[in-house]
This record gives sequence, structure tokens and C-alpha cells, in this order.
Amino acid sequence: MSACTPDRPRHAQTTPPDGDHPARSGAAKEAEKARTRLPSKVDEQRNPRTRATVNPVLDRHLEMLGVEDTTLDSDQGLCATTSDR
Repeated sequence: MSACTPDRPRHAQTTPPDGDHPARSGAAKEAEKARTRLPSKVDEQRNPRTRATVNPVLDRHLEMLGVEDTTLDSDQGLCATTSDR
């Protein structure tokens, strides 16, 4: 081969695969853990953690709000007109 052309292709493997290299095997294990953890986090976001519906949560929020009576009446009116109670 000429001086400008390498003796082997540039894509030739010069290091052992990830599983054979001790420093890389830890990284591969961590990557696998992260890869398996991701779908469970996505599923967690798709499914609610509680069976509570919006109306009881709004009722509880309004109970704890601690605002003037006129503001509370106004907020309760808004909640009643925007939800199926």
C-alpha cells in the first residue's frame, strides 16, 4: 500500500468489544439500567398514581384555599360552570 493509504481500513476494530473491556462493562451495565428504567417512568406518567378525580380534588383545594368569602364564592362558581358536577 502507498504511504497515504493505511494498512488497514479506518473502521477496523482496534479495541475489544464493550463486554470484554473492564472499564466499559460498568458503563454498559449502567446504560442497561437506565434503558430499563426509562419505560417504567413513561408508564408511571401515563397512569395516575391516585384514583381521585378532578372534582374531589378541586373541592379539597377550595376548602384549604383560605381566601375571602366573595373570592371563594367566585371560584366555586367557576369550578361549577367548567366541570360536570
